[in-house]
Amino acid sequence: MKVLIFAVLFFYFQGAFAASTTIKTCDPQIAETLPYDPTPVYAPGTPKLPFTCDGKVKVFEITAEEVFSIFDEKYEAGPIYTWGYNGSNPGPVMELIEGETVRVIFKNKLPESTTLHWHGLEVPYGQDGVPGHSQNPVMPGMGFTYQWKAEQAGTFMYHSSQNLAKQLSMGLVGFLIIHPKDKPETLVDHDILLFLQMWAIPSHSILPDPMAMMFNYFTMNGKASPYIPSPTIYVGQKARIRFANMSMAEHPVHLHGHTWRVVATGAGDNPTSTHTLGNTILVPTAQTMDVIIDEVKTPGEWMFHCHLPHHVTNNMDIEPIPGEPMDMDNGGMHIIMNVHKSPGVPGYENPTPPPGGGHGGHGAAAPSFTTYDGYIKLKNGKRIDASLELFKVQEDQDWRKAQAFLKVFLSEDEFITIKYEKMNFNFESGLFNFESADKSISLSNLSFMDHAGMGMISGEVSIDFGTSVAELKLNARNEPRNDIKLKYNTSISGEYSAVCNDQEKLLQITTSRAMMSSEGNSTNPIANFLTSGVIGTKNGPISQVESFISEVFYNPFESTVNLKINTNGAIEVVSCNTTFTGNRLTGLNCNNGCYYEKQSEKQLSGSNLKFQENKFIEDKSSLVTELDKPEVFTGLYKGIVNLKNNQSMALKLQIVGKKFANNAMSLTKNFISGTIALLIADKEMVYKIKQRPYLNSSSPINNNKNLLLLETHDKVSVTISKWTRMQIEGELYHQDYGLLGAFAVNKSIPNYIDIVKKESVKNVTLTTPLEGVFSSESWQLSLQTSQIEASSQSSVFTPLHLKGSLKSNDGFLKISFIDGSYDFAIKTFYLKTDDGRILKGKVKDEEIILTIPSKFTRRAKYLNLHDSTFTLKKVPAL
Repeated sequence: MKVLIFAVLFFYFQGAFAASTTIKTCDPQIAETLPYDPTPVYAPGTPKLPFTCDGKVKVFEITAEEVFSIFDEKYEAGPIYTWGYNGSNPGPVMELIEGETVRVIFKNKLPESTTLHWHGLEVPYGQDGVPGHSQNPVMPGMGFTYQWKAEQAGTFMYHSSQNLAKQLSMGLVGFLIIHPKDKPETLVDHDILLFLQMWAIPSHSILPDPMAMMFNYFTMNGKASPYIPSPTIYVGQKARIRFANMSMAEHPVHLHGHTWRVVATGAGDNPTSTHTLGNTILVPTAQTMDVIIDEVKTPGEWMFHCHLPHHVTNNMDIEPIPGEPMDMDNGGMHIIMNVHKSPGVPGYENPTPPPGGGHGGHGAAAPSFTTYDGYIKLKNGKRIDASLELFKVQEDQDWRKAQAFLKVFLSEDEFITIKYEKMNFNFESGLFNFESADKSISLSNLSFMDHAGMGMISGEVSIDFGTSVAELKLNARNEPRNDIKLKYNTSISGEYSAVCNDQEKLLQITTSRAMMSSEGNSTNPIANFLTSGVIGTKNGPISQVESFISEVFYNPFESTVNLKINTNGAIEVVSCNTTFTGNRLTGLNCNNGCYYEKQSEKQLSGSNLKFQENKFIEDKSSLVTELDKPEVFTGLYKGIVNLKNNQSMALKLQIVGKKFANNAMSLTKNFISGTIALLIADKEMVYKIKQRPYLNSSSPINNNKNLLLLETHDKVSVTISKWTRMQIEGELYHQDYGLLGAFAVNKSIPNYIDIVKKESVKNVTLTTPLEGVFSSESWQLSLQTSQIEASSQSSVFTPLHLKGSLKSNDGFLKISFIDGSYDFAIKTFYLKTDDGRILKGKVKDEEIILTIPSKFTRRAKYLNLHDSTFTLKKVPAL
């Protein structure tokens, strides 16, 4: 009697193995009467759901919760944020025997309400799990208990029935297997489960997009090839394979080297007369399908995959970047079925892989993402200095982009800057191209060659201004942050003289950077510059201004200059060709019969300024992630940027973090916005950051740099290389200058300079305001920095402007400035006078070199056309 009671208690409270089966049950009667041994199911990579017994009732506990899934172990952003059950996606396998009573204690740990539905099962209405009908939604933190009897046998699913488009796309699905109470017609040695899923994951993100219809990750049992465990079967064995599909597409699944019978289509095994033979089965959405291989015959590593071509590749919608793998070796919905001759004896041999392996590619060397210097060689043989800055960014939710700045130098401070938003790369040939959206310069058929450790880029240049074609030759700069060493001077700025029509003519041309966006001219090759001048006649010691030049169109690529000349209201357009002696522009040969010989020239940058880098303090706090709360992002970060002119500038990043979803079907995500502020003493230039999602695009390929791009509504942007909870590091760019320098900002430092390591503090020279009084023997210059409201008429570095005046020391002459800008990146400033001229100055320590163009009037006898450049020294403040 005691033995009988113990046996009954054992069955009721602990569960039991029937003597004739390996499937556990809580019902002793089912265990005793089951006429066969069901083969336990095996879902590669997916666990089984454990249970306990409450009498004859089999009790499962299922918790809907956030799950970090590893689809692809090489995915740079890390584990994917999904939803699942009991820490698994898809959920763990529920395994039952027909006739069992089941109780499911369900808990909801998701951020929104959900339910459980038993797909394909005939259950009581109140247990069907449809919110708003058979039950109320299970709110976050709450639970619900389901109980029903397994009256059917076959392959079924359980899944959420709340907000289906979102929750099924997030992974709230799982297998539910019910073995028949009667012996099936075919007993198998293996019972394999494969759950087919599709995902839309924005590049670099760990958050799937449930609303997207373009899918880029395809998985079996929550993993992509080659990370799905491979089942092993032996020759002569039988195997049942069960498929489940709750994705938004049907999948034709194909097995190499074997033939199967289709035995079930979602509601238990079909009659034998309906079975069909084949090796490919179409698994529809919301359906399960079963096949049986009656005899496994041939050893090998047999491919087993969805036969939709895109479904056996992952993340293939990205555009290739030189030097980065395309990950074509990683399949999506693809598993290997190992068939061995016997245990320990594979019975087959694979060929030796060829050296190199990979996807075939072009095999050419990839360019380093750095700065290259060289020249553009024009069709007339003339050369123009050029540099190309290659860099990578992560923009919005796109994959990494390869972008570039091309700088074409006419002189040290006159250069054309073109930003290319995207590199077009031919992965087969290794050639790459850059095309600008605006009328400018296109670079095509660029190739990279690594010669004796020296990177070289060469290719074709198509110039939209005059449809010129030229050659590009560049070499990698030894120190990317150093200045280019100029070899050529093609600037027309300067002073000229000519003898024509028996008169000595004088010409003065002044080029300055435009201060207002409206002053640019997209049809002009040097669109961001203003060029003006005067023409005069020399009579003895007196130089008389007789005309002013209201507009200049200079095309350095065609070596042509058009001057629009105003003489007492009469307009004349004079066309000129530039002439060269060696590497410098020496004159203008014009169609008015004059040859203007250049009397002065811009000094070439022969010093090759070496960049002195300040080392930033290291911050070892944890990296921020997409799942951090907004307050982790939010804050005021202070530090400095190391400018390429060997000065440093105080920098503030005001980051505002927020978390929201665009609609009820989307996940809540972290977004960031804020401002970038550059400081010169107490003067700020503030730029509004465009709102964007936070993503972590760091990668071993890029030395774990983040590459997150923060754009502003103006020309300033930053690329983040590292973002921790306390510190942000990266690079500062400007559309007119390219790379300005590297920066670091920190939440906790009290002073900007504290971001620099103590041993390098002595190297920090902060940019100072261009303010005060500067004087020479003849002139006195007064400058003040002013702040204006940002507008569409913004200057290069809004909203910081210059005001002031220039007076002769004898008190007779005074020139007032109505506007001005200080381009601290190249230590150059421009001042617009009240009489329409633009003065240009260069800053050198405590001195200013100022060029004063002649006045646009015939009465300007007080100022010679020549000798218009002066050096002024700063007057110490009292």
